[in-house]
Amino acid sequence: MANAMLDARQEGDSYRRVEVITGERLRRRWTGEEKARIAAESFEEGANISEVARRNGLSRGLLTV
Repeated sequence: MANAMLDARQEGDSYRRVEVITGERLRRRWTGEEKARIAAESFEEGANISEVARRNGLSRGLLTV
């Protein structure tokens, strides 16, 4: 790790900052019922896919067929 920091500093006379984020990555687990509800909501008349996705905390691309 110390060598990596020295390598990052050797470019010119300025310092470069490298940030490493560690820890457990949380991944949402959807039940079958939740998936069905969200999919049904996205098919409702006049539904806005972006709003449905935002409201349910997921990416719009996951609801686009």
